[in-house]
Amino acid sequence: MEITSTIITRTACLESDRARFAIEYSTVDNRLQRIQMNIFTPATDAEPEETYRGNVYFDGREFTCNIPFTKDIPYYIEKALEVIRQIMEETSAEAASAVLADDTIQNKTSR
Repeated sequence: MEITSTIITRTACLESDRARFAIEYSTVDNRLQRIQMNIFTPATDAEPEETYRGNVYFDGREFTCNIPFTKDIPYYIEKALEVIRQIMEETSAEAASAVLADDTIQNKTSR
C-alpha cells in the first residue's frame, strides 16, 4: 500500500470572559486547508447554559461568517482573525519542518 496523502484534523478551544471558540482545522500534506470556529457565549445567571452565537470559516482564501447582528461582532471577528493568524503561522512552521525532514531523509538515502 502506498500512502498518497496525509490529512490531519486538529481541534482546539479558546476561551475568554466573553466567548468560547470551538476550533477545528485541517491540513493536507502539511498545507492548511480550512479553519472553522463555532462561537459560544458563556453561561450566566440569566442563561444557565452557554449560547451558540455563530461560526467563522476560512478556507485559505475566503473568510465567511454567520453571526447574528450584535454589538459583539467586532470582538468575535478580532478574536477569529487572531486564531487564524496563529494557526497559519504554526502550520507554516510545520510545513517548513516537514520539508526539511524530507530533504534530510532524501539526502541520507541518496548517499
